[in-house]
Amino acid sequence: MSEPVVVVDFGTLTTSAALVGGDREGLLREPGTGGASWPTAVYRDPAGAVTIGSAATARQRAAPDALITWNSPPERNPALIALMLRHAARAAAARAGGPVARLVLTWGVAGLAQERVRRLLLAVGERAGFTEVELLPRSLAAAAGAPGPPVPEGAVVLVYDLGHTACRVALVRRTGPAAYESLGEAGASGCAGRAMDDLVAAHLRAIGGERLAAAVATGHLDPEAARLAALRFDLQLRETARRVRHELSRSLRTVDCVTPAAAAFELGHETLDELVEPLVEEAVDLGLDLLDEHGLEPADLARVVAVGGLVHMPLVRRVLSAGFPMPIRYGESAQLGVLHGAATLVRATPPRLAQPMPRADEQPLTWDVPGARVHRWLVEPGGKFEAGAPLLVVRTPDGALRRLRARDRAGVLVRQHAAPGTVLGDGDWLATVTGGGSSSRGNGARPRRPARDDGPGRLVHHGSRVDFVAFSPDGQRLLTAGGTEHALIWDVATTVRHLTLRVDGEVESVAFAPDGRTAALGGQKAVTVRHTHTGTTVRSLSDQPRATGLAYSPDGTKLAVVATGGSTSLVRADSGERLWRRPVGSGGIWASPDGEWLVVAADEGQAFVCQLRTGTTRSVLGRTAATRHLGWVVAAAFGPDGDVVVTSGIDGRIAAWRLPSAELLWTYADLPTTRGLAFLDGGRHVLAAGFDGVVLDAATGRLVTKATWRETTTAMAATANGELLALAQGDAVRIVPAADLLRGGAR
Repeated sequence: MSEPVVVVDFGTLTTSAALVGGDREGLLREPGTGGASWPTAVYRDPAGAVTIGSAATARQRAAPDALITWNSPPERNPALIALMLRHAARAAAARAGGPVARLVLTWGVAGLAQERVRRLLLAVGERAGFTEVELLPRSLAAAAGAPGPPVPEGAVVLVYDLGHTACRVALVRRTGPAAYESLGEAGASGCAGRAMDDLVAAHLRAIGGERLAAAVATGHLDPEAARLAALRFDLQLRETARRVRHELSRSLRTVDCVTPAAAAFELGHETLDELVEPLVEEAVDLGLDLLDEHGLEPADLARVVAVGGLVHMPLVRRVLSAGFPMPIRYGESAQLGVLHGAATLVRATPPRLAQPMPRADEQPLTWDVPGARVHRWLVEPGGKFEAGAPLLVVRTPDGALRRLRARDRAGVLVRQHAAPGTVLGDGDWLATVTGGGSSSRGNGARPRRPARDDGPGRLVHHGSRVDFVAFSPDGQRLLTAGGTEHALIWDVATTVRHLTLRVDGEVESVAFAPDGRTAALGGQKAVTVRHTHTGTTVRSLSDQPRATGLAYSPDGTKLAVVATGGSTSLVRADSGERLWRRPVGSGGIWASPDGEWLVVAADEGQAFVCQLRTGTTRSVLGRTAATRHLGWVVAAAFGPDGDVVVTSGIDGRIAAWRLPSAELLWTYADLPTTRGLAFLDGGRHVLAAGFDGVVLDAATGRLVTKATWRETTTAMAATANGELLALAQGDAVRIVPAADLLRGGAR
C-alpha cells in the first residue's frame, strides 16, 4: 500500500494513533507531552474552546462538569469520539503534508456485533473529517500484533482484552496471510478495571473512617457547591484507587492518601489480591466458557493472547497461566500492542484487482467481491485512470473498506453501473471503460510486495518474524530465530544461509558461545547446545525446559539459564552440571563482560543483579516504584567495563545503572517501546531500537540523534567490537554499520 491511512485504537482510558503508509508506520503523539498515547478525555471551556488528552484531565478537578470522558453520560460519547478523531486527523495531516482520507478504527469485540454501534462509529468517523472509515475488531488486531510469528492458517487463537470498562474474549481463526475472522465473542463489565477500582475505593473509604469522612464533609456548603465538591471527591477517590491498583501491580506495598486532609494509608499486594481475585477469576472464566460453547479445549488453541491494562497485574498473569497449557502471549505494550497489530493488518491487506477484460473499444469491468456495498467512486465518468489505479471503494460484509483497482493498463471510465449503496453480486458489471485491455495476470492475481532492497546495509530474509538475533564473537556469522522451531545461521559478509538448526517446539532464546563453535538454543522441551558449523547436537540439557533467557560467561565455561516459572540456574557448559539455582527471573538474562555479574529480568519492572559465580543477589535495579520500569524488562546491555548497564521496559523507558550498587544514573523516556540496546563507539553512545531508534550519550542519557525505521525493530544485536548491528524488522534482518546509525537518519 502507498496511500496514507490513520489507524486509531480508541480506548476508554487512553487512545493511541499511527499514520501508516507503504511499509512504514509512525506514531501520532500527544501534543505537549509527546506521549505515545493520550487520555481519552476532552475539556470544553465556557467559550467553547476544546482541550484534549492530558491537558483536559489536568482541569477535571477545577471544572468536572466540563470534562467529557467515557464515564460521562452516554449521550456525550459521540462528541468525545469525534473530537478525539478530529485531533488525530489534524495530526496526520500535519505529518502527511495534507488531509488523510482513510481511517481504520479499532473497537471492542462486543460493540462491533451491534449494527447500531457500527453505524454510530462510521458516522462519527466521517463527521471527524474522514471520507473512508473502516472498523476493525480489537481481537483481530491483537491476534495479528501478538509477539512471535503468525499462527498457521486455520489455527484458532483465544484473545483476552482486559480493559478498564469491560473484559472481552474472542475466538479468532487465521484465514489467510493477512486475514483473521472472529468465531465467537463474550464480554462482561463486572470484572473489568473499573469494577476493581470500585472495590479498592470502597476499601479506602472503610479504612479512612471518620477522619476521611470529616475531610470531605459538605454540610456547610450550598447545594451547588456541595454537588461539585462531592463530584471532585469521587474523581479523587477513583484516581487514588486506580493509582493504588497500578502501584501494587509492580510493587509489594504502597503508601498513599486520598486527600491531604485525610490520614495516609499503607496497603500491600496481598490486600489487593484478596479484593479483586474473584473478579480476575471471573474474567479468565469468560474465555474457558467460550471454549466450552464451541466444543473446544485449551489444548486445541494455537495461541492465547492477552492485551489491555489489566495484563500488567501479576495476579492476572498467574490466573491466566494456570488455565492454559501454553505460555500466554502478551502485547508489547498495553497502550500500543493493539495499535501495532492493526497497522500490521492495514499494511498487509492486498489491493483488489479487476478481473481481466476482453479486448474491445468498450469493455466491462468486474471484481469478485460478492456481498460488498459500493461506498464511493474515485474516478468519475469521463475520467482517465492509470494502470493499477484505484477506481472505487466498497465496504465488505465484515465492515472493511477495500479499494478496487484497474489492472495493468491505463484507460478512461465511460459509465458507472453501480451507485453508492448498491450491494454487489458475484461478477457484477460495475463499470464500462475504454483504452484498457486484457491482462496477462490470471483471475485473482495479487501484486507481489516489492522486495525490501532499498534500505542501507545487507539484508537476510529469515522467512518469518524474527524475535532473536546474535552475532558470533568474531562477527562473521549471524544467528536468527523467531518463534518457529528453526534457527538459522548466516554468513555476514555474503548474507548466504550457512546452516539451519531445529529444536522441539518454538525457539525461545539463543546465545552464541564465546568460542563461536557452539550455540545454545532454548526450546520448549530442553536447552540444546549445537555445533555452529555442522549443526550436530553437542549436548542436551533436558532439565532446563522452556528457557526464556540464555547467557554464557565470558570464558565460555558456564551457561546461565532463565526457565519459565521464575528460576535462574548456572550450569557447566561442557557437562550441564548445575552449579546453582535461584528463584529469581522471568525473562532475559545478560552477563557482564568481566564475568562478575548477571542481570536477570523479572516481572514488575525490576531486574536482579546477581554474582555470576555464586548466584547471590547483590542489588535490584528498580527497587523503588519511582525507578522501576513499567511491566517487565525486555532489553539490557553492559558497558565495555561492566560497571554500567542500561535496561529498558515495555514502556520504552531507558535507564542506566551503576553496578553493583544499582545507583540510577539517568533515564530517557521518549520512545514508545524498546526491543534492543547496544553500546557503540567504544562505550560512548547507547543505541535503543524499537518503533524508532535513538542514539544517546552513554554518560548523560542526552539525545544525540534519532533514526526512523521502515518497520518496527523486534530484536537487535551488535558485534563484539560494536562496528556492526543486526536489526530484526519483520521477516528479515538488516545488517548495518554502526557508524551509519551514529549519523542518524532514516533506516
